[in-house]
Amino acid sequence: MVRAQVDGADEFSRRIVLNIERFRDNPEQTNRTKKVVLTNRDLAKAAGLSENYFYIRMRYEKPFNVNDITALAKALGVTPDDLTAVPTEDPILRLDGPELARRLRQLASAPVQGGDEFRAAALAKSLEDRGIAFTAERWSSLTEETAPVRIAESLMVAIAEFFGVDPLYLVNFHHVEVTERTEAELALESALHKAGAKSVSARSLGEMSPSALREVAKSIKDITKRN
Repeated sequence: MVRAQVDGADEFSRRIVLNIERFRDNPEQTNRTKKVVLTNRDLAKAAGLSENYFYIRMRYEKPFNVNDITALAKALGVTPDDLTAVPTEDPILRLDGPELARRLRQLASAPVQGGDEFRAAALAKSLEDRGIAFTAERWSSLTEETAPVRIAESLMVAIAEFFGVDPLYLVNFHHVEVTERTEAELALESALHKAGAKSVSARSLGEMSPSALREVAKSIKDITKRN
């Protein structure tokens, strides 16, 4: 189950967004006078950016320019170099717990690579082989999370790669295009699997839109029910 990543989000843009989120949520790593977590609204206002302009770039739909980076760095209490730097340590993400749980359950509901049913033990073994400590119990806890979560970016990326999805699906919940395409592909692959397909991949249908993928999935489900 391997899916295409959405165009337009190059490594430099991702790095800036992740650094913005890191310094926004970790005031102790900045020179801000008030050591409080900033909201996106407060950050955009402090940087002199409209909320719409700011959110479009945080979703990777357009890049921040040099002036934006300078203004955001000042608002965050860091330097422009801090926002463009490659992190020297594993960034810690601050994610919405219930939404993370929903996305993980979505991933688990579809067949994994090779068409097999998902098993938490297999995920844990895969991550262990990569030197990442993880257990089936930890997976269960994350899929039932009800509070905000602070979690290593590397863990989210590794889980996404295990399922063959774009890492942005678990790293940046604001990226609407990645979310819609990923969940449409998951729905189609689940429908194909239930219909008896052993090895399934939504990518084999080409560059179909998320809505078209969902229509195909619905048609397959309807045919399966009638049979």
